[in-house]
Amino acid sequence: MQTATAVRQVTGLWHVGLIAGVYFVAARMSLALAIPPGYATAVWPPSGIALAAILLLGGRIWPGIWIGAALVNLTVEASFITAALVATGNTLEAFVGGSLIRRYVGIPRRFERGEDVVKFIVLSALSPAIAATVALVPLTLGHALSWLEILRNWWTWWQGDVAGIIIVTPLILSWSAGNTVVSPLRRF
Repeated sequence: MQTATAVRQVTGLWHVGLIAGVYFVAARMSLALAIPPGYATAVWPPSGIALAAILLLGGRIWPGIWIGAALVNLTVEASFITAALVATGNTLEAFVGGSLIRRYVGIPRRFERGEDVVKFIVLSALSPAIAATVALVPLTLGHALSWLEILRNWWTWWQGDVAGIIIVTPLILSWSAGNTVVSPLRRF
């Protein structure tokens, strides 16, 4: 009994570390597309990775998302508070998005029903507002930005996260389902 618990804990820690590392690497590669003065991008794949992790591994994976996001934000912002705040927004985005999708769609690994696709897209557009809004707090406090620049950064951050989710999450979910499609020839 204790051995099984220890194995689950080690596996859980390994998953957290893996998600933190994958998030960090994907984010560093994505930052090449950032729009100054912030670091919002047109497509942010780490949001899709984070949502897929929450859907596949459950809410207990959130520390990996937070650690990966905090570490990558430390590479672009000197302030730990800023990095922690942005990481919290990224983590809440994935957690809230995962909760909404689980509740209203389930875990759509194959996206076989059009209804599930539409629900997934609509729900995927909601939670990125959390990360975009939270991220703008330190950005606006640390830079003299006009309202237009604030709105443009918010929009870019939001749509980049939405694009990352809509592109990356379905790929990971479909990949995780494996090859379970029944060949038409096997039916007979």
